[in-house]
Amino acid sequence: GQFAVAQRKMLSSSLPLLMKPEQSSKLPSYNKSHQLDLMAQLPEELRHYVVQADPHASVHTVKRSGATKFFRKIGAALLAPYAVCRMVLVREGQIALTWNGDRPEILGAGRHVLFKPTNLLDKIVNISDSVIVHGPISIIRVQDGQLGYGIDSETGHPVLLSPGKHVINSTTFKFMSYLALDAVQNDIGTFKLVRIETGNVGIAYRKAELCILQPGFHLIVPPDRFRCVVSTQQCILELPKMLAESSDYVQLAVKADVFYRIVEPEKTFLNIKDIEISIRETAVATLSGIIRNSTLAEIGQSAKATYHNHSGKHRGSTASVVGGEDPSAPPFHQSFYKFVHDQFIETLHDHVLSDWGVSIENIRIESLKIANERLAQDISGQAVIYAKTQAALANAQSETQVQAAAAERNANTTRIDALAKANAIEAEALANANAIKLEAEAKAKAIELIAAAEAEATKMRAEAEKERLRLEGEGKRMFVESLNTEFGHQLALFDIQANAFKNTEKLAWLPAGTLPPILSSNLFAQNKDNRM
Repeated sequence: GQFAVAQRKMLSSSLPLLMKPEQSSKLPSYNKSHQLDLMAQLPEELRHYVVQADPHASVHTVKRSGATKFFRKIGAALLAPYAVCRMVLVREGQIALTWNGDRPEILGAGRHVLFKPTNLLDKIVNISDSVIVHGPISIIRVQDGQLGYGIDSETGHPVLLSPGKHVINSTTFKFMSYLALDAVQNDIGTFKLVRIETGNVGIAYRKAELCILQPGFHLIVPPDRFRCVVSTQQCILELPKMLAESSDYVQLAVKADVFYRIVEPEKTFLNIKDIEISIRETAVATLSGIIRNSTLAEIGQSAKATYHNHSGKHRGSTASVVGGEDPSAPPFHQSFYKFVHDQFIETLHDHVLSDWGVSIENIRIESLKIANERLAQDISGQAVIYAKTQAALANAQSETQVQAAAAERNANTTRIDALAKANAIEAEALANANAIKLEAEAKAKAIELIAAAEAEATKMRAEAEKERLRLEGEGKRMFVESLNTEFGHQLALFDIQANAFKNTEKLAWLPAGTLPPILSSNLFAQNKDNRM
């Protein structure tokens, strides 16, 4: 048929030629980019089966010429009863699917009279229906995020319809279903379209060899086989309730969960058929072995809380206590959980990781109880006594600590007071010492200044005396020199007279002629004459 020819042409062309250039240029830019992005995500081998939507595709309804319409109206008037019985009313938004003999016809909105006995109405449908099939005519609307899936019976190849409107007139095409592209798996005939999201991997077999499918779309074509999708994120595996017997024959009811993560999927699925069953059975056996090799007393005394693997890296314990255990119970329970957790991780982690490619991240003990109720009651009674004893010891320790704190506080107060007094005395002594030092320094400075002043004064006196003696000697020399003159002679005489009367306190006046002979000497007479 025509569609088979078009299909063969499509399969022989590449993706950019699946739509005519003039049609592609008339597409809105959003639709073009969206469809191109969708095509780019599909596997390369699947793109050749994709048919692009034609945005200008329309339904070909029956078109009659003006003369035909005129004669049909006359016939309807003449054969009114027959015309009324054969009249079909098609409302707006609908189309009528009819058969004219063996030829399918589609009638648009309006009134139509089917005159021919072989012209039959099949049904009236809404033109907006997602799938309309009438004989070889298929009108299919594909929404975004989907692909339409049909089969070309001539070639046996699948036909994938991109988002948009498709009008197909082919006797070999058969529409099958829609493919939701957000589904993990879509069956396309014998093909499988697999979608792997981040945090998961797909397990498939290509040419009978294990193949790990990374995130994205993958097409599985027989004889290749798709197995499953597995998560590479942390998973929780619930272990069944189990009864384990300790080495001292005490039965314990254990309920736990195991946290694991697939690190090397290829190693995992090469060595293990069912990962959950293998981890579950191994975990149950390991827990039973840990409890069977320990007594309650030994486990209760354990304080181990960390695990170191062979590479020397530290792994912190994250064992959690869940399941209604009494929070007032003695530390036995806590150390018990830590012991079981660390023994479990230490036993399984490295072995499972190296052999299976699975990392055992953690084990969570939801509940761990003694199965024998009577023994459990006895231990509970002991736990109550233990708790009371611990409370009494804690109270006594608290009182002792209060008293010790009070004594320490008083001692600190006394020490602080003594220290303050010592500091005050030291400060006072230091102040007195500083004062004495300053006073001594001031006195020394004063003495130094006085000595310097006296030395300077002595020096000045010595210089003054020296200058005096020099001037006196100079005066005497000048005096001696002046004695050789009349003036010097008189000056010397006056000097003698002055020296004679220097210490005289009183003078007596005597009349002339009454003077003693010594006073009547020529010396005094001469002076008398000089005075005169």
